[in-house]
Formats: sequence, structure tokens, C-alpha cells
Amino acid sequence: MNVLDTEVTARHSTMAEKKAWLSIPVFARPDGDFTHAQRMKILDAAYTLTTPDTPTA
Repeated sequence: MNVLDTEVTARHSTMAEKKAWLSIPVFARPDGDFTHAQRMKILDAAYTLTTPDTPTA
């Protein structure tokens, strides 16, 4: 089998949008021992280190 073509796709969004997405419980529940409240505390701490309205890819 040969690859005939590839395409790179990027989605641009802000950290504020990503934080909102990760605040939804169903998307913030990977395997692990943290509660949702603990995950949100970690997310809030990390978010303060970002520039919320700067677009990222």
C-alpha cells in the first residue's frame, strides 16, 4: 500500500476556549485518581500561566 497524498489540518482556538472545553466533566475525565474538583483546580492553576485570548494551533 502506498500513500498517495497527505494533508495537515490545524484547528485554531484560544486558551479560553480550550479551558471551557476541558471544564465539561465528560471531557475532563481521563483515567486517574483525581476528582473533578481536583482537575478543575489544576486546570485553573495552569490557565493562569497562559494568555487566554491568544490564538493557538
